[in-house]
Amino acid sequence: MTDGEKQHTPEFERCIEEVMAQGHEKGNAFAICTATFQRAGKPIFAGEAISPRCYYMIGELKHDFIQPGDNRVYGQAIHPMKTYHPNEFPEFRVYLEEELQKAAETLIGKPFGMDHLYLLPEPNHITKAWYADDAVNFEGIVNDNVKKMIENGEIKVSA
Repeated sequence: MTDGEKQHTPEFERCIEEVMAQGHEKGNAFAICTATFQRAGKPIFAGEAISPRCYYMIGELKHDFIQPGDNRVYGQAIHPMKTYHPNEFPEFRVYLEEELQKAAETLIGKPFGMDHLYLLPEPNHITKAWYADDAVNFEGIVNDNVKKMIENGEIKVSA
């Protein structure tokens, strides 16, 4: 690499390796990772800043930040439904009630995700998950930075 060439971030390089390990050629892996990082506003090259953007947490998110240090959030993540993703495989996805009932508790301990692309680091995780009222329900903890983003409207909810 010459002095004038940009260097990819370690995270982008890991993405390339992981996509290639799934059987994609290097050119396709670059295209997939580039599109994913651009949608997430994540830097591709070392020294680039994260793009300012509004993140979306899918489902219904509620927060009761009543006491200082109380960073609990709760809500509903997903209902039985059929979704359409025109640029992904499979294009149609069906989420059945029986599958969601079985899957709900598997969320416990998992990190919160935004835009289906970016997992939040610890301590941002789901502490309780269950199926009730025709939806996967959750409760979890977020750090002070994420709490501030929720309060300021930087993290939106898409139902």
